[in-house]
Amino acid sequence: MSFLLMVLLTGCWNRLELNELSVIIGTSIDWQEDKYHVSFQVINPSAISTQTGGGGGGNSPISVFSTSGTTVLEAIQKINLESPRTPFFAHNRVLIISENLAKEKGISEVIDFFLREGETRETMDIALSKGDPRDILEILLPQEKISANGIDQMFRKTEDNLSAVKRIRLSEFAKSFVSSSANAIAPEITIKGKDGEQQSSLDALKKTTKSTVLKIGDIGVFKKGKLAGWLDQNESKGINWINNEINNTVIPFSCSENEETTSTFQVERSKTKIKPIIKEDKIIIQAKIKPEGVLQETGCNMDLTQPQYIQKLEKEIEKQIEVDIYTTWEAAKELQADVFQFGSKIHAKYPKEWKKLKPDWDQKLTEIELKLTINASVERTGMINDPFEKIMGE
Repeated sequence: MSFLLMVLLTGCWNRLELNELSVIIGTSIDWQEDKYHVSFQVINPSAISTQTGGGGGGNSPISVFSTSGTTVLEAIQKINLESPRTPFFAHNRVLIISENLAKEKGISEVIDFFLREGETRETMDIALSKGDPRDILEILLPQEKISANGIDQMFRKTEDNLSAVKRIRLSEFAKSFVSSSANAIAPEITIKGKDGEQQSSLDALKKTTKSTVLKIGDIGVFKKGKLAGWLDQNESKGINWINNEINNTVIPFSCSENEETTSTFQVERSKTKIKPIIKEDKIIIQAKIKPEGVLQETGCNMDLTQPQYIQKLEKEIEKQIEVDIYTTWEAAKELQADVFQFGSKIHAKYPKEWKKLKPDWDQKLTEIELKLTINASVERTGMINDPFEKIMGE
């Protein structure tokens, strides 16, 4: 028995040592001249281990390689033309897709490859770029040695602290295309500043002012596997409200309809309930939203110890949320894109009716009547009751 076990337990036949791997932390894909152009952000272990600060050491913490091929896999396998190590995707944090690829070629083949690849993280972030996505991978960030980690943290913090832009992961992105609505969204990552080339040099990290930074930009809207258009951040605010994905956000609002003075309401929790109704060939979506939070700042000349003034502020908050949602709704109807996933909700409640609606859903979507019921609740007003401007005048 022992002899047989010795024959069977021969170790890992396909093992690779760490010094034989190129640990890929970020990937970008473009489509040019009928070929996939794939770039890889690879960790330089020696530079990471020797650096103690953003600009310490003599080597960059990352290297960027680019290859091309008629398929994604062919391009990836060509990495060994530039790197002596085997690509390792298990730590890939972000996949950046170019606008040209998303519009012209579509992303079905790209998603197919990464879903089949056994090493791929299903939780990696999906992002879009209006320019060459390789440029984004080359940017060095002052607070993160590895910029792909920085991009991942940007999406994470924006989702957690602002709820302005939803973080889209590979599994969720793929799932959206096979839902009843067959629409998906993904955020843009963009380069802002004077000179992106300067920010790819280690010398840039030694300066207190950065010439170039990475920022989250617009929201790309997909229909049937291709990019249909863009929503700017003002046009996309309503998506998270309807989809019940508000975790923590701030709402600037006016004290009253005719006043320019603004206040800020911080949402600490929110709940949205969606109810689709089909009545006499008319589609109605009822959305009930209940945000709760705290008044963080105000210039309104009101006695906030009086309930009637709190109620007045709550009405103004509700109006602002309503404006944000309807702005998104009008922009989505122009694109004929179901960014709110109303089709999935109708399918779940009215499966028979959905079979009739599905073939012409793009057109039917624009005919939906969206009814909002918003009940905001200001639970606290902070450490002081009166606005400080009023306190100074007393």
